[in-house]
Amino acid sequence: MVSKIIRSAYLGSKEFMKPLKDELDEIIDIH
Repeated sequence: MVSKIIRSAYLGSKEFMKPLKDELDEIIDIH
């Protein structure tokens, strides 16, 4: 049960982090 929640949270954070990382890369490129 708990591992299921952790796995879904992990996958969700991965989905969320990718566009965030792309934005950070753009910001870093500008500076």
